[in-house]
Amino acid sequence: MKKISIVTPVYNESENIVDCCSAVKKFFENKNYQYEHILADNCSTDNSVEVAKDIISKDKNIKLVVNARNYGIMPSLFNALKYTSGDAVLTCYACDMQDPIEFLDTFIKKWESGYDVVYAVREKREENYFLSKIKLAYYKIYNFLSYGVKKDNFVNVFQLVDKNVIDKLKRFETSYPHVASMINSVTSNSTGVQTQWVKRNKGKAKNNFLSLLLEAIITLTQFTIFLPVVSLIVLIFSLISFGFILSLNLFTNINFNVLQAIFNSTLLMNFILLFFLILILSIKIYYLSKDLKKDNLVLVKETYNI
Repeated sequence: MKKISIVTPVYNESENIVDCCSAVKKFFENKNYQYEHILADNCSTDNSVEVAKDIISKDKNIKLVVNARNYGIMPSLFNALKYTSGDAVLTCYACDMQDPIEFLDTFIKKWESGYDVVYAVREKREENYFLSKIKLAYYKIYNFLSYGVKKDNFVNVFQLVDKNVIDKLKRFETSYPHVASMINSVTSNSTGVQTQWVKRNKGKAKNNFLSLLLEAIITLTQFTIFLPVVSLIVLIFSLISFGFILSLNLFTNINFNVLQAIFNSTLLMNFILLFFLILILSIKIYYLSKDLKKDNLVLVKETYNI
């Protein structure tokens, strides 16, 4: 009998853990598959670990990995993949259950038909309209600049992945393991399934807008040609803007105060662009230095049922 591994990242989700585990257990009832459900706790500060321990004491299909500290969702998620033993792995079934587990039915059918990866396309989203549009813009930029396999918009880590791909991922050594991008880089034998991303029933999201923005910038910096493109844009804008000012000065009789105002505004815009360039360059150098030092380990405090 084939086995499916489910990985669930946990951080201060004590109010959702029971419902999450129950949803997974119910899904596999009367299914011709074994399963394991791995909870990857990222050093929660509430009683998430205690709630999880109580559940796993009654159900050996549920396993727990507790990190020594909060490493961020991507390193924690990637580390948890190393503990999976299934023939296929659902790389992220979030504890908030905003990606309904019922879609796994279609994922499994697609996987059984021969696909290495079946990913969710979450275009239907129960969230703020403007936030949804901002995310859509990010995905379009990512796909345009990516040098990996192109995917649909709104594709993240809610994916069913064959164990052969997972084995390749386990050999990666990177300080920022963006799992979705890493999957893109090792296989093109994939397909998407239209799903719906729903509102959480309990608790608040742990990722605020700033954390999501930082994650987006890091991902673009590490897994696309974002940095050279931004560098080129800054260079072109600087040359055009100062060329324009020089032309005004040489070939027009424009008032000096107006010329000075144009120069100051252009200079300010160039400084802003330069600051942004230095920021993403610093991020790139930071993670490159961590890679060179192999500073990419997630220290695990304790494990249960593993």
